[in-house]
Amino acid sequence: MMNNHSDQEELFDPDSVEQTTNGDDAADVAPSFTLLKEPNDFAWKLSDPALGGIRGANPHPGFGTFELNLNSSLAEQLGPFFDSLVTAPLTLENINRIQNGAEGVYALYIDGALSYVGKSNAKKGLKQRLTRHRRKLANRRNITVDDVRFKAAQIYSFSAFNVEGLLLLLTRERALYLLEERYALDLVAWETKQSVIIADKPSKSLELEHIEWKRLSQQHRAQKPKQPKIEDVKPPFLNNSGFGSNDTGTERDTQKTSLFDKLYPLDVDSVVDAQSMSRERTSDASRRKSLPVNASLLTALDWFGENVSFTFRVSVASKESLRDVTVNTGALFAPAPMRTVLARISELCPSGWTITIMKGKVLIHEGEKNLKDVQLHLRLGQEVQPDEGTTAAED
Repeated sequence: MMNNHSDQEELFDPDSVEQTTNGDDAADVAPSFTLLKEPNDFAWKLSDPALGGIRGANPHPGFGTFELNLNSSLAEQLGPFFDSLVTAPLTLENINRIQNGAEGVYALYIDGALSYVGKSNAKKGLKQRLTRHRRKLANRRNITVDDVRFKAAQIYSFSAFNVEGLLLLLTRERALYLLEERYALDLVAWETKQSVIIADKPSKSLELEHIEWKRLSQQHRAQKPKQPKIEDVKPPFLNNSGFGSNDTGTERDTQKTSLFDKLYPLDVDSVVDAQSMSRERTSDASRRKSLPVNASLLTALDWFGENVSFTFRVSVASKESLRDVTVNTGALFAPAPMRTVLARISELCPSGWTITIMKGKVLIHEGEKNLKDVQLHLRLGQEVQPDEGTTAAED
C-alpha cells in the first residue's frame, strides 16, 4: 500500500499549537496532532482473537490467574498513531532532531512504499539506527538517500514490550485485509463464471461437447481463488533482506549475497568521501577517531573502514605487513569515485595483495579467495576483471 505522505501533511502543522494553562502558568506547548480516519499501512486492531483477547486461567474453584494482554491495547493505539505520523526525508537534519538516547520503533519508505520496520535498543537509540541506515544507502546502485523517507516513534518503557514485532504484525495484518478485499472480489467473479459454466452444461449424448465442457469445468475449478492467510503474508520487503544486519566477520565472505546487496549493489562509480563522513560523526564522541596526516597504511585503512558507507575490511592474515607502509592520508582519501580511491589504496599495498569489490562489501586481502558476486578486483592500482584473477563464485 502506497503511503502518500503529501496527503498527511495537513495532519501536522508546526505553526498550530494547543496550549493549556494551570492557573497563571502556561503548560508545555506541543504541535497539534490529528489521527487519520482509516488505516493506511498498519492495521488498527488484531484480527486473531488469541492475540487480542483476555488471557487467564481458572485452575481451582475460587481462584484464577489473569495476564494483562498489552498486545490488544498497543495495537489499537500504535497502528493509528504510526499511520498518522508524517514521513520526513532521511536527512541528517531530520535525524538529528531526535533526542539522544530515545528508544522506539521506526519505518522506512522507498518511493512512498513501506519498505522496512525496525527498532532501536538501549545501546543504539533511534538517532543512531537511522543514521546507520542512511549511511548504508549511500554508494549504491538503483537507490539514493533522496528516495527514502522515515517515521519514528519514541516509546517509553520500550524494553518491556516487543513493539517491533507488534508493528511488523500490524503491517502484515493490514496487507492481509487488503488481500481479503481482493479475494472477495475475485471469488464473486469466479462464482459468476462458474454459474455460467454449469448453465452451459451440454447433454451427455453430445459426447465431444461434453468432454470439452468437462475439461473447461475442471480447469475453472482449479482456478478458484484461495483465501489468504496471515502465514502467507510477508513483512515489508527489506525486512529479512540483510539491510539491517551487521557484518559478522570473515565467515560471511563466502556466504550467499543478501537480497539487499543484490537489489542495491555497491556503485563503483559513486563518490566516496570518508573525510566528510568522519565530520558527520563528530557528534558521536564515543566513536570518534582522529587520523594524522601521515600514518601507517594499516592505521589509515582502519580509519577508512569506520568512515565509509559500506563494509570495508582488511584480512587478518599478514595484516601486520601493512604497518611498514607510511601514507599521506589527505591525498589517499581525497573525495573521488570508489574505484579511484580503492585504486590509490591498492597501489600502496605490497605485491600479492588484492582489493575485491563485491556487491555488498569491499575486502582487502593477500592471495586468492573464493568469493561470491565479485564486481571488480584491484591489484597494484590496476583493475582486474573477476574472470582474470581471483575466483568469483556464483550463487
